[in-house]
This record gives sequence, structure tokens and C-alpha cells, in this order.
Amino acid sequence: FENPSDAIASIANYFVNHGWHPGEPVLLPLEGQGLDALATSGLKTDKTWGDLGAVSTSMELSPETPVMVVRFETEDGYEYRLETGASPPPFSECVPTFPVELHQGRVRIGLPPRPPKQA
Repeated sequence: FENPSDAIASIANYFVNHGWHPGEPVLLPLEGQGLDALATSGLKTDKTWGDLGAVSTSMELSPETPVMVVRFETEDGYEYRLETGASPPPFSECVPTFPVELHQGRVRIGLPPRPPKQA
């Protein structure tokens, strides 16, 4: 946790080991009307691509694909990204994890960390 380069390399290695390829997005840019109403209040894919209506992204998806609209606050307003469940599962196998919650549109990370899951 003290070496940012090592942490980034470890995360990239984890993603590659779970099927991600360098250059692919983890979250897809999303465009369309009414995105704020579609943004999730949780941390799971709670809709399908077909549920979203007139929105578009750079990747072709089947209507049954589970998705989650994620809203990020930027200096210029909000940016929306699409999570398809294609990114790897959370780091829960071997390392401590932190409780996470959404509160008033912001992500809160709680302390102390949860212990690693036992195999």
C-alpha cells in the first residue's frame, strides 16, 4: 500500500488474470437523456441494457446484458459510465476489503477493513 506503482501493477495483473485486456475500458462511457434517473443507488448491476432505453455506448450489448449506470461528479458536472459486470470481481479472495456505501451521491469507504475471506 506504500508503493503506488506496485499497487497499480497488481491491480492490472488481477484484471488480466480475470479476462480484461490492456486498452479495454473497465467502465464504458455512456450518453443519452435521463441518465441521472438511471444511475444506481447501490453497487450491483440492477438493470439490463434493454431497460435503459435511448442511451448509447461504444460497445454493442444484447438487451439482456446486466448493467449498472454509475454517476461521477466532475468539475464540469456529471459523467456517466456503464458497468456491465465484465470487470473482475472485487479483491475479496486474499486481501482485506473495506465497507463501501453511497451517501448523497458520494462513495464512503469505512474503517476498519474487513478481514480476508477464508478459502
